[in-house]
Amino acid sequence: MHLFARTVKNIELQRKDMIGSMCFDKDDELAMDFVIAASNIRAQNFGIPMESAFKIKEMAGKIVPAISSSNALVASLQVVEAIKLLSRNYQSLQTVAYGRLDQKNRLSSTQASKDLPNPLCGVCADDSLTICTVTV
Repeated sequence: MHLFARTVKNIELQRKDMIGSMCFDKDDELAMDFVIAASNIRAQNFGIPMESAFKIKEMAGKIVPAISSSNALVASLQVVEAIKLLSRNYQSLQTVAYGRLDQKNRLSSTQASKDLPNPLCGVCADDSLTICTVTV
């Protein structure tokens, strides 16, 4: 926890103008300190073994390219579906699920059908014109 707090403080002091646009580089000591601290906080929260700085640096060099391309793919699909939703084009909405099929095919998309929103459902009904009053 101390490494995380110290790293955030150092980022603010040394790179305040880069916050929000800083690029990850596994050879950047400050960036690696942040990743190491955040990784070990996450490990502690989930009850999994924490790792050394060397091991995290090794993993980061391999994982970052895979994560960024996967995140870009998922984010683009979310935007496409959000546009359909905002356009009230419910008939064309699709669910795209990603999962590991086997060791050879790690990422695969599957399509599922969608039901129209249920007007009686408190979650998916269009309540944009509803004004609710509660009396006790």
